[in-house]
Amino acid sequence: MEEGDCTVTVDEWAKLWKDGKTDFHISELCNMFTKHVDKLLNNREKVKTFVPLCGKAVEMKWLWDKGHEVVGIECGEEALKEFFEENKIGYSIVEVPAVKGKLYKSDDGRIRLYCCDFYLFNSAIESEFGAIWDSGALNAINATDQEKYVAIIKSLMGNKCVNLTVIDDATEWEIPVNFDKMKTWFKDGFSVEANDYVEADEKLKSFGIKGQQLTNDHKMYRRSERKRTQTDRTNSGIASAAAKKAKHQHSDVAIKTDKSTKLWKEDKTIHTPKLCTMFTKHVDKMLNNREKIKIFIPHCGKAVEIKWLWDKGHEVVGVNCGEKALKECFEDNKIGYSIVKIPAVKGKLYKSYDGRIRLYCCDFYQFSSAIESGFGAVWDHSGSLIASDLAEQEKYVAIIKSLMGEKCVNLTVLDELSVNYDKIKTWFTDGFRVESSDYAKADKHLKSFGIKGHQLYTIFKI
Repeated sequence: MEEGDCTVTVDEWAKLWKDGKTDFHISELCNMFTKHVDKLLNNREKVKTFVPLCGKAVEMKWLWDKGHEVVGIECGEEALKEFFEENKIGYSIVEVPAVKGKLYKSDDGRIRLYCCDFYLFNSAIESEFGAIWDSGALNAINATDQEKYVAIIKSLMGNKCVNLTVIDDATEWEIPVNFDKMKTWFKDGFSVEANDYVEADEKLKSFGIKGQQLTNDHKMYRRSERKRTQTDRTNSGIASAAAKKAKHQHSDVAIKTDKSTKLWKEDKTIHTPKLCTMFTKHVDKMLNNREKIKIFIPHCGKAVEIKWLWDKGHEVVGVNCGEKALKECFEDNKIGYSIVKIPAVKGKLYKSYDGRIRLYCCDFYQFSSAIESGFGAVWDHSGSLIASDLAEQEKYVAIIKSLMGEKCVNLTVLDELSVNYDKIKTWFTDGFRVESSDYAKADKHLKSFGIKGHQLYTIFKI
């Protein structure tokens, strides 16, 4: 216990749930929630809503009943079991190594509750939330962790996200959470309002709480992350003519999900029907004498490396937004497959009958380590990182890092546009080692896209 017995460690919280000592659980909707939920949802349907330190909050069921998507974090496993069972909602449980915990997921995929330490959760797991209902989590954490907590919350908030945070007025706890501090934490890119204050009822007073303050934090709308980044660089005077040219070239290469899907549908794709030279030269380094490796291929298309790895007895997982590409991958290679809907990624899974090829048809940023994780190798063939929007490159890398298991070897082929060795080393720092392994000049076809050559990087998880 710390801060006058007002905060509790992760293990202590879990034990409280296990022992049934949960007087803090409120079995009815919070008054602040019922009064201000319209502001939280803002006339939007199917809002992805985050509930930190969720317990078995009844607001989650209410939101689900209204058709919304709910993601929660809780360290007490009993709370999550009780939530689903008391509300008679069918669910499944899967291990999520990236958070060193488990995911409790409703059968329809619209409720996803992670059982883990809050600080192991990040935007590589789930992101782009449209709403956050924080009914006291900020008060429950150690005072020394508050800024760390807020940083995670901010990273999860998507454009136009509305965050309703209930702050307990409990000065004797010596927890310095108040409106002024909220304005300090949520400044650039956010708007903070003090919306309501109510005196505590007798139950809350028994915990030393005098009243509750509601703050409303808005994530300001940004028309384009990428445009903002480019403007900032230009205004700061650090964008050289070469960098500007690279950005212009990148704008021609970066392709949005809908456009990429259309390209596959209309057969306007740059598919290479033979093994990549970089792959054949360095595949031994990637496999490292290991058998039956689980290998991830981002933006996989119908890459011929998928079949080659499968033939060698490995397990291959890919993500691609073009459904036609995945169908052709199986049908061109005469591999039997099935198709199932995956609500968690808002897409489908194309799976070989033996289960060793699993290709997800979805937006790459809907994929996370909650779906698949613990990869022993990554084959990031030419174009995946480059094809990402400039503002999304770090987000892309965060997902890749979260998928890499122990001793994973990641072969990444990059075009000479806007990504270089220094940037790769910056992205893959703690827990990783980066080598610049090979370089090859571009052929005439690639030169027509402004690409001079290909650089291969080997990234080791250590």
